[in-house]
Order: sequence, then C-alpha cells, then structure tokens
Amino acid sequence: MGFIKSNGEGLKGVSVTDPRLIFTDLLKTSSGVSYERSLRYNIFYQFVAFKGVREGIGTSTIVSNTALAMAKLGLNVCVVDTSILNPCQDILLKTNYDRENKKEGVTDWFSMGFTRNSVLNISGIDRKVSVLSFKNRTIVDLLSTQDSAAAVELAFSQLATKFDIILIDICNEPTNISTTAMQLSHKLIQVWSNSVTTMRNVENFITNNVICSCSMDKMRYVVTSMTVDDIPTNWDELMKKFHFKHLAHVGMSMEIAHMLATGRILFNAAVNSPDVQQFNDCITDIVCHLLNINPETGKSNATYTPAGVIQDNSNSKEKFAEVKQDYPEVGEKGYQDTSASEDYIKSYESSDDDLDLFDEEPAPVTETVQEAAPTKAKRGFFGRGGKK
Repeated sequence: MGFIKSNGEGLKGVSVTDPRLIFTDLLKTSSGVSYERSLRYNIFYQFVAFKGVREGIGTSTIVSNTALAMAKLGLNVCVVDTSILNPCQDILLKTNYDRENKKEGVTDWFSMGFTRNSVLNISGIDRKVSVLSFKNRTIVDLLSTQDSAAAVELAFSQLATKFDIILIDICNEPTNISTTAMQLSHKLIQVWSNSVTTMRNVENFITNNVICSCSMDKMRYVVTSMTVDDIPTNWDELMKKFHFKHLAHVGMSMEIAHMLATGRILFNAAVNSPDVQQFNDCITDIVCHLLNINPETGKSNATYTPAGVIQDNSNSKEKFAEVKQDYPEVGEKGYQDTSASEDYIKSYESSDDDLDLFDEEPAPVTETVQEAAPTKAKRGFFGRGGKK
C-alpha cells in the first residue's frame, strides 16, 4: 500500500488490464473464431472444404445444403465457390445475383481490394447464407494473373472475422484459386461415388491432393454420394488402406435428380420420400460432425470456452477430453498431425519411386469416430417429426 500511495501520482493515466481479459483475447485470436461463437458450438474447423473425385457427383449440392442446415441452427455461413468458368452456388442458393439475371459489371471475387462494394451475394432461401463466387468470367480470366494465391488469402482473412463457418466448394479446375483454397482450409471432406470412373481415380485423386500440400489427416473423412445399389465396390478397402473414415452417405435417386434439375431445395424439403430423407440424414451427419453436435439431442457435445480454461473448470477439461476422441488433430497446443501423416512422409522419403506415394501401407491409426446416430433421432434434430 505504501508504494501505491507514494507513487500514486506517477500511475495516473496508466490503465491496468485484468490478465483474464488478456488471455481471453489471446484465445480469440489464436482460435480463428470469436469468443461469442465458441459459446454455442465448438467450431474447430472454421474453413471446411469439399472436393469430389470428379465433377458431377453432387459435391456442390452437398455444400449448399450443408450451408442451409447450419444457417437453420443460427450460424452465419459463407459458401465459397472456387470455379471460375462454371460457378453454381449462386444458382443453388438462389442469391440476389442469380435473381437479377446475372447483370454485367457486377463485382465478384476478383474485385476484392479494388472496390468498396460488397462482393458477397445473399441467399434468397436463408439470409444467414452468403456466397463468394466469380461472375461472367472466361478462360482469359482463368489464365490471367488475377488467378493468384493472394486473392484467396485476402478473401479468407476477411471472411474469418465475419462468418461463423466458411464452406468451400473446391472445383477440379487447375487454378491457383482452387489449390490455395484447399491448402488454407482447415479440413477437407472428400466426396466419392461408386461408379467405375470414380473408383478407378480415387488413388490418383488422393495423390494429387497430397502433392498440393493437403495432408492425409486433413482429408481423412469421406462422403459417398450418388451411389448405385448392387454394384460391388472396393471403397472399404481403400478407406482402410488410407485410414479414412466414412462420414455420410446418400444414394442415387431419380426423385432427387428431378428436384435438383428443377431447382428445388432438398434439405428439409416437405416431401415424404425415403430418398429425400436419406439425403437429409447425410447432411445431418456432416453438420453434427463439423459442429460437434449430438444428433439425438441437437446440443453440443462439449462447451470448451476461454472462461472455462481461465477458471480452471474441470468439467470443461473433461468434456474437451471427450471431444478430442472425435477430433484428434486438435490438442491443447492447437492443430497437431496424427501419426498418419508422419508415416506417409517417412514412407515417401524412403521410397525409390518418387511418383508413387502409396507403395507402402502406413502404420495403423486408432479409430476415433463414433457410428452415426439412428435416423429417427436425426430427423427430430432438424424439426422433422421429432423433438427439437
């Protein structure tokens, strides 16, 4: 007290900040998501990419419907369409750009940094969903210097502070935009089908992703889409070989194909159809995984917040330990690659053939993902025939 009293004059104008507030700000900055967002859902992966083995197997449809499902839960979602030549998310989500008949001279992704106008388009289905895309571009734009990593870095840095989660539709165009978006994403969900043209290209697809600096751990989850019954496939063997996990599934259906061809929305559609319900269950599986939600209750499996850490809340620590079972990449010190990537790196370095990354099978990785919840519970989760 004597020191403070005798030196009081010298302390005038000096503000003393509570250490807990400093630590809270530190966590907010390092996590990439705001403190307020983390109170409701544990969004460990703010930038989530989806990429199909080839075009035409429903990847873009899965992305748009996942965005609508998350918006229904109250999240602000941005969908990033990386296709320069054939963007489709504005159409699928019925944005204001699409409704205005694709006016010439509008701003788009390439306009960022050069205009004060918003480059985002708002979905006409749910205003909590926005779309970042390209508009009226040609092959000249694809081959221009505008197609750069800097364009992605600028966009992602701004989107991170404005949205709860960003879903990225990675196209198969060989551009800097799509490659950099995949590299900067926190997680990549693969989309497979069981057609012969898809299955025979899966390993090449994986190899090319690794060459583009997408780690095996980042793309460990697979969604199977537009599959045909009674066709034997070897995807179980492939998933076991690469230690992938089968996250969700939706089959091919003429009813779904008709709805998509006529521009109708699949998620939560008021259609009494087993095929549409299977599609909704697929979307629910993806949402529950990304937001760490219990499908049976519709609530977060854990609440791991800065306040819990600051107060040394043992309950928060116990819940976080449970969460880590499903998210082994997330540790107390941030993102950590599991042994799968390390084994592949060692295998690649010791290989005589530089072009084949998968000659040797890596050491087994502990299975960490629980089985999907029953269909009945998932229907109730999004308000279709059950408790909310």
